[in-house]
Amino acid sequence: MRIMIAASVVTFGIMTSAHAELRYYIDQDVLRKNEAPTLLHRAMQDIGSNPTGWSHRWCGRQMAIWVGEGPNLARDWAHYGKPAAPKPGAIGVMNGHVGVVKEIQGHLVILVSGNHTGKSGNRKVGIGSYSINQFIAFREP
Repeated sequence: MRIMIAASVVTFGIMTSAHAELRYYIDQDVLRKNEAPTLLHRAMQDIGSNPTGWSHRWCGRQMAIWVGEGPNLARDWAHYGKPAAPKPGAIGVMNGHVGVVKEIQGHLVILVSGNHTGKSGNRKVGIGSYSINQFIAFREP
């Protein structure tokens, strides 16, 4: 059933209540062997692309790919792992968006995130700046 739901979501780019409950897991040994050494490095490698293949609401899914597991919905990342300070490499969670902190510039958080750049339905991984007040949590795996 989960495979059918995931296939429907990927094919049609839709968000269902069942889709929100799905979690993403990959083999951690494969992740360590084939990917960049840190979460921030993995995120930076994907700038300008959409590795998920999804057309809408995919920042949480992209984070799950970078981390190697986790929820598909952005807000659910507020409970993932353990609390962290706002610092490079931390997972920055807003109400409806999630990404990897690239840097802190005063009251701004520079974030690398999926579903950021481009027109709706054709967005890519990109870098944006957000007020630190918009964040509901900073986490680390």
